[in-house]
Amino acid sequence: MFDRCQNEAPLVIGLGEGEYFLASDVPPILPYTRRFIFMEDGDIAVLSSKGVRVFNVKGEEVSREPKHINWNPLMAEKGWLQTLYAQRDL
Repeated sequence: MFDRCQNEAPLVIGLGEGEYFLASDVPPILPYTRRFIFMEDGDIAVLSSKGVRVFNVKGEEVSREPKHINWNPLMAEKGWLQTLYAQRDL
């Protein structure tokens, strides 16, 4: 069992086939899965062999529906670079 708290930093959970991935962004785990749960501030995730459970800051179990991402890794990296350059030009 593994737990992780999300607080003011991005955190995503990748849902693979019998495995889970934790990352601060989607691109690093795109080669392994296209299904993601996006955590919200204060969320706590408990990952176990029985699945993923998410709790809010009050300790109440909440439902975070998995989202399917259609990007391939190259598209994801390209989008990240475009965002980086846009921020630099501001």
